[in-house]
Amino acid sequence: MRKKVLVGLVGLFVLGLLALAWPAGRVAAEADRAPVRMRFNKADPDGDYVWNGRVSGGITGQLETRLLDAQQDGDILYVVFEWDVDSIRPRRSFVATLEGTLNLVTGAVVMDGVVTEGYLLGAQVHEEGQLINAENSRFKGTIEITP
Repeated sequence: MRKKVLVGLVGLFVLGLLALAWPAGRVAAEADRAPVRMRFNKADPDGDYVWNGRVSGGITGQLETRLLDAQQDGDILYVVFEWDVDSIRPRRSFVATLEGTLNLVTGAVVMDGVVTEGYLLGAQVHEEGQLINAENSRFKGTIEITP
């Protein structure tokens, strides 16, 4: 009889541990799918279509963006950029290709794309920026990666 009680208690203990571990694992999995949000600040003072700056937030590090293509239609510039983020945590570095629009009147930028190399490969990317200083082509904004 004692043996059955002991086996029953061990079984309950194991079930209790599993019940505790399940939500923690679920939370970790949901965190892996949560969007990674960053703020950026970049400038191109040389006018060479390469902007350098920093990202902070979900990923912190150096940023370089390169203009790959641009087509103007009135006050709208359709653009394609490559974003290269060199994170202070190397496993979180990534490259993404984004395309979208720059409103030449308001300075507002909106782009979407995908991570093409590195961290969260294949994830969707959304960027919203604003021209802050036309003299050095300085932009500030946000970038979000959704796994």
